[in-house]
Amino acid sequence: MASPKKSKSEKAQFIAFRLSRAYAEKLASLAEAANLTPNQISRIATMHMVNNGLLSLSERIEFVSDELIRLRRDFNDAVVNE
Repeated sequence: MASPKKSKSEKAQFIAFRLSRAYAEKLASLAEAANLTPNQISRIATMHMVNNGLLSLSERIEFVSDELIRLRRDFNDAVVNE
């Protein structure tokens, strides 16, 4: 017995995007290491981003803090070296 057809609103949406060669190569390498296709990795990453956001608040704060430390070091190096 055939399964019932899904309505248009129930069907998955097709999404396509382009990547630079460098990102495509990195994606292919990650996919191969995980024994997945690049499309599967892209789909998983996209769903994760939609469900969890780009970064959690604590990760964002940590990123900004680390960047501030790097900027201070760069500034100090520039001042000392002049």
